[in-house]
Amino acid sequence: MIRVMSYSNGKSKEVDISSFKLTKDLHWIHGYNATLKDLHTLQDKTKIPLYDLKHVLDMHERSRIENKSKYSLLIFRGLVTDAGNKRVTSPIEFIFSKNFVITLTLEDNKNISKVFEEADLNYWKAVSKADFGPLVYNIFKALLRDYSDYLEEVDEDVNTLEDVAYRARDKDMQELHILKREIMFLRKSLSNNKDVFLSLNEGKVSFLKQNDMFHELIVEMDQLVGTGEMIRDRITGVTDIYFTAVSNKLNEVMKSFAVIASLLLIPMLVSGIYGMNIVLPFQQHPRAFVIVIGIMVASVAAMIAFFKNKGWV
Repeated sequence: MIRVMSYSNGKSKEVDISSFKLTKDLHWIHGYNATLKDLHTLQDKTKIPLYDLKHVLDMHERSRIENKSKYSLLIFRGLVTDAGNKRVTSPIEFIFSKNFVITLTLEDNKNISKVFEEADLNYWKAVSKADFGPLVYNIFKALLRDYSDYLEEVDEDVNTLEDVAYRARDKDMQELHILKREIMFLRKSLSNNKDVFLSLNEGKVSFLKQNDMFHELIVEMDQLVGTGEMIRDRITGVTDIYFTAVSNKLNEVMKSFAVIASLLLIPMLVSGIYGMNIVLPFQQHPRAFVIVIGIMVASVAAMIAFFKNKGWV
């Protein structure tokens, strides 16, 4: 789907893409759930080559900036929820020209849509001065808020797993590995996104003016990267707790087996000796069986008392 917001003569209004014509007015063209048909429509309306519009369809596109003669292209990795209800990063494409900006997403990004719905005249007054900076700043601000909310959710999940790590359950460890993998990919996306913000702050986008507001985005991105690092370290710590708990459980099991084996050692020794075909004490005694069993029971009782004294059982 493609939506167009145009600003002309001090007023902004939404225009249907079918009747849209690229004029000297200012326009924000936002496409989501982008299909090839939508991209062909954009190509016809804006004269942007299809090969540049198609970057949004590649889930592996990295964050970067490319300056062309008539427009600048920016790729940013934003958060989306995949079919398995997991948070992953997906490319968000920005194209800047003299009098329009295009945003393209694979799915309907609620943050960009909210900015689109709330894009009041204050944004457009700044844009009317040939500066899309305030509008772009608010879009990125919303996208970073999404990262921040997600990291808070992950932090809560790590808190929960930290509390139950001593139980050493395989289900918890599996969930921890999923979080660790998500954070690993997230850190890579955040690092690449930071490079984009540094370029924005240095005025390296030809059709976007250098703006002090972009420095705030760098500060926020540094905070997100730091939070991601902290969560990664915490996940490593929870993993260590898990393996320590597994080792302790194994030690308890081996200790139990050792105690059982020790309790059976003397009775087995006695029964082995009396099983030999030689002359032994009490062999001719009428209560020989009872005496031998008594020796076995007494030895087991003595060992149990010894282990309890040592605190082993």
